[in-house]
Amino acid sequence: MTTLSLVKITGMLMGPGFNAITAKIDFSIGNFKIDEYNSPGAVVAVFQVAALIFVSLVLKEPPPYDESNLGQSREGVDQSNSSTVSITGPLILCFFNIVVYNFFFGTLETVTTPIAETAFGWSPLQISFVFMSLTLVAVLLTIFVMVTSKFTEDRTFLVVAGICAVAATSWSRIFYYYDMSKLTFVIGVTLWACPAALAFSSNRSLFSRLIEGSQKQALLSSLLSVLASVGGILGPNWVGFALGHKPDASEEKHIKVAPEMYSGVFILSTLVLIANIMLLFLMPTTEPILAHESTKVGSSHDELEANLLPTGRTEQTVESS
Repeated sequence: MTTLSLVKITGMLMGPGFNAITAKIDFSIGNFKIDEYNSPGAVVAVFQVAALIFVSLVLKEPPPYDESNLGQSREGVDQSNSSTVSITGPLILCFFNIVVYNFFFGTLETVTTPIAETAFGWSPLQISFVFMSLTLVAVLLTIFVMVTSKFTEDRTFLVVAGICAVAATSWSRIFYYYDMSKLTFVIGVTLWACPAALAFSSNRSLFSRLIEGSQKQALLSSLLSVLASVGGILGPNWVGFALGHKPDASEEKHIKVAPEMYSGVFILSTLVLIANIMLLFLMPTTEPILAHESTKVGSSHDELEANLLPTGRTEQTVESS
């Protein structure tokens, strides 16, 4: 799960930073010219085709989910572990987290460019290098989560992510002026990149334990993905709505950068931090919010998942377990 989050957050940050890779592309294929302006789209198209081919060749579809073949598709799997999931505080918190941190990430991607252009006069290529650097920060943090998750609970990472979110918005709200130093700007965007890297994999891990064994896993997982998209859409829209006035070349630049925008994200960050502390640390619950308390490891869900892997990989998984 953490590895998937690592790939996700890398892709989300590398998208805006891709100009740093494609800026020097300039060649023609017949009458079709590929240059710095259309090369990002061309590269993404190639990646999409490669992904479609890979999925078509590797993914093994499960049998249709209906009453006539349900027993056959889960042959040899104990059905006693199948259960329904109650809509509890920790489960709602997972949905809230995914909305907030995708919202948070969307604001980072959207607000960085206009601030850097106005404050420092940076070109799109220079801004791309900022995003590439943030990608490195996010990757290193996600690897840190992967290594330390063996002895650190998901709820700890979620609270630390909330603290980083509050710190990032506080720094930006207090110190961001259009005549700020480059160091002030870099500290702000670096802090801003940390919460999602810490929260994505931990939130997904917690969510997976909460819905383990449920007959509604597909529905709930789909809902989580939908809410992630909602957060990613709302973030840029909030920036567009609340960015406010940017000084032009003839105006004094000692002006606060988007104070209303940062204040709104600060409030949201504070709410998600309080919610995680309350529901994961202070309020008693019977839900498996701690990894070592989960009793469903190696359950029927794991066996079914293994049965959907290609034969060679299934045998390898069984041997390694």
